[in-house]
Amino acid sequence: GIILVDFIDMILPAHREQVQAALTSRLAHDPVRTQVYGFTQLGLMELTRKRVRESLAHVMMHACEACQQSSQVKTPQTVGFEVLREIELQARQFACQGFTVQLGASALAWATDDALGAGLFDSLQRSLGRTIRFEVPLQPLPSATAFRVCTY
Repeated sequence: GIILVDFIDMILPAHREQVQAALTSRLAHDPVRTQVYGFTQLGLMELTRKRVRESLAHVMMHACEACQQSSQVKTPQTVGFEVLREIELQARQFACQGFTVQLGASALAWATDDALGAGLFDSLQRSLGRTIRFEVPLQPLPSATAFRVCTY
């Protein structure tokens, strides 16, 4: 990817040269291939780095089992992280005793049985001082990745 760095108020060419030399020197030890192009006419340091990780979409999504793998849906872990963020948001907005979370079976399994998921929900519960309960929805959710967070 392309990276632009704005070193605010760096006017002297000698300072720019020192920064570029230091950056180039440090990046020489980085295993990721990086090209430093120097300062642009607008005074921005320009460099590029080769991507070494999978794309964010590839990490957060997986092939849909219902439609014979022809589309992508959120992973149970991605849904779980969305639920955690929603609980944090509602905790700031509402004075309540706790939260009831309704979600699909695979995301529920991640939140309650997976060591990472269960640990994150336990940690959030302790930090908020509020209870987080999980339940299977009585009415089906619109999709396998949908969820509801209700306060009580």
